[in-house]
Amino acid sequence: MRKYTAYVAGAMLLGATAFAQDGELREQINCFPAKNIRALFENLQALPPESRTIVDTELSIQVAVLDGGVLPQRAFARDGEVELDMGLREDGEIMHMARLVELSEAVEFCGDDPSRVGQPADGDTMQMGLTTKLRFLKQDGTHSLADMEQGAKDGRDHYKALFGGGLKNMFIPKLTHMMVVYDEPMAKPDISVLKGEEVLSDVTIEGLSEKAYLVALKDMKKTGADSLTVAGGGYSLTPVPNAKKLKSLGIVPE
Repeated sequence: MRKYTAYVAGAMLLGATAFAQDGELREQINCFPAKNIRALFENLQALPPESRTIVDTELSIQVAVLDGGVLPQRAFARDGEVELDMGLREDGEIMHMARLVELSEAVEFCGDDPSRVGQPADGDTMQMGLTTKLRFLKQDGTHSLADMEQGAKDGRDHYKALFGGGLKNMFIPKLTHMMVVYDEPMAKPDISVLKGEEVLSDVTIEGLSEKAYLVALKDMKKTGADSLTVAGGGYSLTPVPNAKKLKSLGIVPE
């Protein structure tokens, strides 16, 4: 199962081997088409600005080394004669991927990898994965029910833009819960549901792990609650489906 330590909505692999190429042996510069990756960033940028004022989605792409070797010394995008340096962190995260939209659909993503020159091109050397992180922008410890409901609606629109379209929209789950993920494990979470100044005790706060907790929006509405407060440490808040759906998607926060 996929385990995440932050406000993570989902992840996908972009290919069995990163920087793969045609031919028998690897060269120093290896590229693959990046049209589909570019489309994700383009679709996200095309969302109406008002749908990104309460929640927003961060897309990150990471390279994982599978063969015990090292990362490429450079990662860049290429469109004909034009090259854009993306930047590659020591942990494998590729920087500045949103700049792909500056290039055409013919863009390729490339790695400068001298350490594997001459090795079989079809070997499993590296893997690229895309992670989507949908989160509330406001993280000051107090969240109104109105903002949470709007954030859930806007968040689903984000997923439709990224992974939906046509009939696919039917398979985008409704975001019915709020998930609080603390930065550090909590012996006892300090999460409260309020109606005005009154703390309501009849709304279930469901624990998923020592860091992650769920609250159902419908339970808050039933009790007349108007806000959710989070204290006790750094955290993130994201709209998600229910626990059963999260587990079916393989999303299990640590």
